[in-house]
Amino acid sequence: MITSPYQCRDHSTDWLDYFYDRRGAEIASMVTPELLEEHRRNSDQSKGHHSPELHIILNFFRMAPIIGKEFVYAETPYDTYRIGRVTARYTEPEVISDEQYPSEQDAIHQVFLKRLRKIGVAV
Repeated sequence: MITSPYQCRDHSTDWLDYFYDRRGAEIASMVTPELLEEHRRNSDQSKGHHSPELHIILNFFRMAPIIGKEFVYAETPYDTYRIGRVTARYTEPEVISDEQYPSEQDAIHQVFLKRLRKIGVAV
């Protein structure tokens, strides 16, 4: 018999894992070569709005938990960009690789491809 709320396990993480797995499979089925090219050309929306399909995929990635999420940072603004990962609260983020990108758009597209690989898309 449960006598304390501390004895109850939070099941929300189970449902979140289920949701991310199921929705990730739906998102993976939406990815096409044309969509990848659209993101490569306009990763930061500087050349107009994204298509509805790309918008749905990007929203899915945006709602993922912060811990473990990749991000772009400017090592040298307007010159060199790298990719990092948020590790935990109150800790320094980690640098994923030594790879450097000449533009923010290139780095953003690489983060997009990394996130697609995480949900099982072969890119």
